[in-house]
Amino acid sequence: MQRYDYLKVKAYKKDNYDEIRDFQEGLAKVLRHNKWGFINQEGYEVIPCLYEWVSDFQEDLALIFQNDKFGVIDKEGKIVIPCNYDKVSEFHEDFSFVLKNYKWSFIDKNGQEKIPYIYDMGTYFQNGLAGVSKNLKWGFINSKGEEVIPCIYDEVYNFQGNLTAVRKGNKWAFINKEGVEITPFIYDKVLEFHEGLAAVSRNNKWGFVNQEGKEKIPCIYAEVCNFQEGLARIRENDKCGFINSDGNVVIPCNYYLAYSFQENLAFVKD
Repeated sequence: MQRYDYLKVKAYKKDNYDEIRDFQEGLAKVLRHNKWGFINQEGYEVIPCLYEWVSDFQEDLALIFQNDKFGVIDKEGKIVIPCNYDKVSEFHEDFSFVLKNYKWSFIDKNGQEKIPYIYDMGTYFQNGLAGVSKNLKWGFINSKGEEVIPCIYDEVYNFQGNLTAVRKGNKWAFINKEGVEITPFIYDKVLEFHEGLAAVSRNNKWGFVNQEGKEKIPCIYAEVCNFQEGLARIRENDKCGFINSDGNVVIPCNYYLAYSFQENLAFVKD
């Protein structure tokens, strides 16, 4: 029996928990009489079961829900952000988006609200920027709350590296952190960057764009998946195979079904 499994059994017997979740950042959520708290890796209840809902710990903080409002606690159980919000996102890069009266702002780990409540929606911070929406259009703000890329797009992805994908109408393009459009709006579909490449589709064919916005692998495949462990699954003539990041076919399209590689292995079916 693994250590965590042993601790769970011990905690069940000792404290009669109704549910115990997996450990995250050294603490595990526990449920007793419809209230949530946390135990440590020795099985001790370090945060009492007081809350109607809690998230896992992330960046040393956890979300809590009580009396129809959200707040935040630290690993000592101290309420660092009171339960004053209609919704709170998990912290990413030291910031969280918060909802009040149908508008979003964002706060730091001290609970300081950084911008007015002017946005209709928001994403989490990634690579220093977060997507925000107002009047049904999307742009990006930085950690100072400055709108560094105006809200002119119909849809955006989070930045991964120096580029992200943005949509206007039915077409997608890529922009950099200065808001410069690196590619024209020519793509019908895009996926997020994985291992430095993003899958893109035009004219019903798929290829890959790199972090310079160049189409490193041309749009010639009927179907692709994201790169994983240096290889991407492709489909051609109703058969699956794999290409490397240079676009070379390293495993021919001989399989009826194939899944992406995990730990150097991929499931395939003839």
